[in-house]
This record gives sequence, structure tokens and C-alpha cells, in this order.
Amino acid sequence: MLLREDLAAWLGGKLAEKGIETAERGQEDWGWYLKATYGKAAYFLAISGNREGNTTNKDEGEWRVIVEKRRSHWARVSGKDRIMEDDKMLMVIEQILRDERDFWDLHHERDS
Repeated sequence: MLLREDLAAWLGGKLAEKGIETAERGQEDWGWYLKATYGKAAYFLAISGNREGNTTNKDEGEWRVIVEKRRSHWARVSGKDRIMEDDKMLMVIEQILRDERDFWDLHHERDS
């Protein structure tokens, strides 16, 4: 199974190929993260995964890529600059994952 670090490095490379600037990845207790800039917007990409429930193939499991758009305190309080379904970063990440044949059953969830 890919390590979270490997997936973070792979995704960072794929984003760079598309001209999206990424900062060095970092580690937390829940997984790895990347900071990215696309246009004028800054993003925090959290990457975690698990193999729970799958005992037949050690390479299968569930990955989560959480995309958070960085906003000022005022933007958060006022509800401005929220990440939307048509956000370009979301669309690029989804396309990168869809283009990789080793990923399947892709779906996204939206925080309410």
C-alpha cells in the first residue's frame, strides 16, 4: 500500500506538472499535508488513509484528500471566499485522481 508520504509526494509532483506551486510536505499524527497555491488562492491539502476492512489485498484501502481553502479571519466570519463545487483546485485534484487507473470509486464529500 502506498504510504501517505508517498501519496503526498506523488500528488505534489502531479500538481507541479500542472503549474500549481506546492510547499514542502509535512507530517501530522493523522497523515501528511501539502500547502499549495493556485492563482491567488492558498490551500491546505490533508492526506490520510487506512486499510481497514480489506484483508485480501494489502494494496487496497481508502484514501482521503481533504482540500481546505485558506481564508482570512474576516472572510471566515463573513462567509466570503468559501470553497465552492467549481473551485479550480478541487477540479484539478479530482482530474489527477481520475486519470490514475489505480484509483477507483472516487467521490467527494462537502462539509456543510
